[in-house]
Amino acid sequence: MNNYFKLEQERSNYLLEQTLVLSTVKGYLKGTIKYGESSEVVEFATKLLGIVNEGLAAVEESLNNWYKDQESEVKTVAFEYLAQYATFDTIADMDKSVEDHMTLHYYDPTESE
Repeated sequence: MNNYFKLEQERSNYLLEQTLVLSTVKGYLKGTIKYGESSEVVEFATKLLGIVNEGLAAVEESLNNWYKDQESEVKTVAFEYLAQYATFDTIADMDKSVEDHMTLHYYDPTESE
């Protein structure tokens, strides 16, 4: 599970880096469009800006999906972990369960026992 989370963290970092690069390029293109003297340069920069905006939208969508997947995965792991524990209606029920467990595993205790 740790390798999975490490891989997903690297993926998240990669997506954030892509967003940063595309946002920087977007800033330069906007400056070129605003201050460009040549209509051909402005037209080319405008086309590139459209492509960059599409790229940013795709990266943001991918990043949002990653966050949703992570949230779902963490919740699943947490509930699987908690599901292994028994719940009791009364303290007497719990005490009885502990006694039964200790009797059953008297010669084979777990590390914490």
